[in-house]
Amino acid sequence: MVTAVTSTITPPPPADKAVSGPPPLASPVSAAGGIDYAALRSQISMEQVLAQLGCLTRLKGSGVQRRGPCPIHAPKDPANRSFSVNLDKKVFQCFHPPCGAHGNVLDLWAAVQRLPLYEAAQHLAAALHVSLTAPSGTEKRNP
Repeated sequence: MVTAVTSTITPPPPADKAVSGPPPLASPVSAAGGIDYAALRSQISMEQVLAQLGCLTRLKGSGVQRRGPCPIHAPKDPANRSFSVNLDKKVFQCFHPPCGAHGNVLDLWAAVQRLPLYEAAQHLAAALHVSLTAPSGTEKRNP
């Protein structure tokens, strides 16, 4: 024989969505104060960044591919040729294992200046006198 008994366990009240969990993360555009990273990168050449850092003349090679000392970990060592840069693609990579830095023009500026990406974007734009924001009506969400 089966006997039915009423439950004495009450379910917990539903969680209030306004106070439960951490706050949602803001989008890169609003968190970054409206900086359009893609537009900034498109306005700046790798040559401009390397020249501003004072290391363009130390790089060897012809054409778009150059090698030389890494401006991040060995800025003064001419014998070190672990740093490689492609001027057309605006990318760099350091092949020295402890460093291993790689990225685009903004990543290079941030690494050499030891700044977070947002501050590096502001600093680089000011140094090269370029705009941080996209033309009105466009919004970029991928830094």
